[in-house]
This record gives sequence, C-alpha cells and structure tokens, in this order.
Amino acid sequence: MQVWMVVTLMAALMVVGSIMWIMPSKHDRRIAKLRQQAIVSGIKVKLMKYPVINVSGRVEENCHEGASYSFVDVPLKGVKTGWMLIRSDDQSEPLDGVNENKPIDGWGWYIKQDELQEEIIAHIMQLTSKYSESLFAVSIMARSISIGWSEAGNQQDLDDFKVWAATLADLMNKHFVKEGDHQGLDEID
Repeated sequence: MQVWMVVTLMAALMVVGSIMWIMPSKHDRRIAKLRQQAIVSGIKVKLMKYPVINVSGRVEENCHEGASYSFVDVPLKGVKTGWMLIRSDDQSEPLDGVNENKPIDGWGWYIKQDELQEEIIAHIMQLTSKYSESLFAVSIMARSISIGWSEAGNQQDLDDFKVWAATLADLMNKHFVKEGDHQGLDEID
C-alpha cells in the first residue's frame, strides 16, 4: 500500500513540477506587462543585439542583447541619417571626459553621421544620467528614436521616455529643418 502512495505522490509532484516549470516567473510577468503597456501606448518593442563599446571607444566583437523601445510616432522631419550611442560596458579604466568618439562620459558612438548640437547632446545626457544603470543605447534614425533598455522600470518610465523622445524630435527638427526648407516634411505621417 505504501509503495502505491509513494508512486502516486511522485507522479503528482512531476505533474505539478512540470506546470510550475512552464509558468512565467514574477519577473517574466512584469516584463510582459511592461511590453504590453509600451505597445498599447504606440512604442515598438523588439529584442536586439547591440554592439559593445570598450573604454577607449572601440567597438568590440561581442554583443549586448536587450530590448529596443522605438518611438515611431515622433515626427523627425529633416533627419535622413542616423546616430547611435552605446554605453561602454568596460569601466576598468577611467574615461577622459568627452572626445570625438565619446560625446558623453561612459558612452561612445557606434553610428555617427553629422555633428549634433550641444543642446541635443545635453538632452541625451539628461536621459543617460537619469537611467545610467538601465539604459545602454540611444538611437536616432530617419523614422524613429529608440532606446536600448534593460526594462528595469515601470509605466512612469515609459511615459518619461515618450516625453523625452518627443522633445528630442523637436530639437532634431529645429536643427535639421531650416526655415523655408520643406524637404522631407511630407515623408513621415
């Protein structure tokens, strides 16, 4: 009789264990909820591989995997090129402030087309300093502004990111669209 009970208990534990194994964890449920909130608010979310920039500003061969949150509803009206800043993962040596490849301390250019105004760099620095632990990429392309983010935040952070992206788009438009220049204004609807 006891053997039958042990076998039944083991079978029940195997079924419960299998169900628990496939159930999402609390962390996975939080990330899924955050991504759903982002999608509902018009943010595109996808998983990406980002390059790693070392302390000297050189691109490493290994990649950093993370979520990309793209703000495609921000109207970039004269931007036809792109920029991508990547946070340096290698902090073994102190960075010597700003140089050509590191416009922001601890960050380096992966894609750099034209020079950005100090006002635009300062706006990017506001975000990189506020989210220094969770943000690892900022990308400005012709049709979107994206961030690489570890998803360590909440709905308020998503709202902050959207406001930040809209302000950045305004700054970019002010810089790249000159008065009377309407080239490219009808491209993004």
